Amino acid sequence: MKVFGKQVFGRLLYDRWHRFLLTAFRVMIHFSWLMVMLLLIPQVIVAQNSLEPSEVNGEIEERWFAVSDTLRLDDLLDVAVKFFPVVGIDDDGRLSGQLCVVASDHASMHEHRDKKLESFCAGVIFSHAQDGVYDLYDEYMKGLKQVASMNLGLDREERLLRAQGALYMFMKMNVKLREVFLYEYRKQRHLLHFLLLPPQVVEEEPNQNGSE
Repeated sequence: MKVFGKQVFGRLLYDRWHRFLLTAFRVMIHFSWLMVMLLLIPQVIVAQNSLEPSEVNGEIEERWFAVSDTLRLDDLLDVAVKFFPVVGIDDDGRLSGQLCVVASDHASMHEHRDKKLESFCAGVIFSHAQDGVYDLYDEYMKGLKQVASMNLGLDREERLLRAQGALYMFMKMNVKLREVFLYEYRKQRHLLHFLLLPPQVVEEEPNQNGSE
């Protein structure tokens, strides 16, 4: 019985030791793969950054991600202004809004939505809503007041729709909004999936008599 007990105990000890070694071996394999990946990732990023540059207006843009779209500033702002909605109008014609609401108008206005582009626009607006420089929230409030001062008609629903369109145009032409998106694009362009074309400079044509 003593010999049999020693054999059983030895077998159990052997099995446990065998499982321990097997587990340790598997951990070492996974750890080795993790180390290989950590060593390769920076090289892949550098390769993407160096092999896929694009030149725009004489300036080299280095990218960490592949560019999947090309936009003008007006195209970008057409998405951004949808985060400045008119959500209500009272009997006195005063407009109410809510900056960057989740239920924005993108779903009802864009057949093919770009969620990454929408996220970029929302992030820029939130970051500069009241930053002391661009203060986009104050520009939004100015737009609501200016649009509310217009005669938008008698029917409430029609007034609301007209007010929304007028506010979209007000914000799209807003100097601060245009400046902040150009600034953030230049700062984040290596992380963005789109290429923003530079604004075209329109040269003034001479008048008929040739005077400047």
